[in-house]
Amino acid sequence: LGSNNNSCGDTVHYSNTTCIEIKQFISSRAYKYVYTNGQPGCSGKYRIFINNNGSVPINSMTITDTIPLPLTSITIGNVSTGLSAPTVNPISGGTEIISTLTSPLAPTQWRYIDVNFEIPIGTTPGSVIENCAWITSPGLADIEVCASFTVNAPEPKPCLWKEVCDQ
Repeated sequence: LGSNNNSCGDTVHYSNTTCIEIKQFISSRAYKYVYTNGQPGCSGKYRIFINNNGSVPINSMTITDTIPLPLTSITIGNVSTGLSAPTVNPISGGTEIISTLTSPLAPTQWRYIDVNFEIPIGTTPGSVIENCAWITSPGLADIEVCASFTVNAPEPKPCLWKEVCDQ
């Protein structure tokens, strides 16, 4: 079987090829929530969150949210720093909201937009209202996020206030 000694001597191999390469990547995720009691005549709010879960800043991004009919009284609520004041445009079938980044979205950072609405009095209880937003950015696949709610029958929800006066 031979000797335990290496008869060829020490061997060293050098390579100018990188064995491990750390890549930078662009990635984002988004969420959409709806806050409402779902009753005709009442208000509600959609909130869209966008996050950079990549390793490099996102320098350009557009958020397009199409608020469907029958929702009305569409207004913009809170908008986080780093997003433009959204434009609100009536379109066939609803209202379109568009906002863009005004500063880069760094890795791990979040941005958000609140969109307020009202459910008209004549909206049919049991109907489902779905709302979707699209996020586009160069180098990223388009992202679609949706939120829906079911219109509830009107019901009383009493509130009680107590006033103490010094007379």
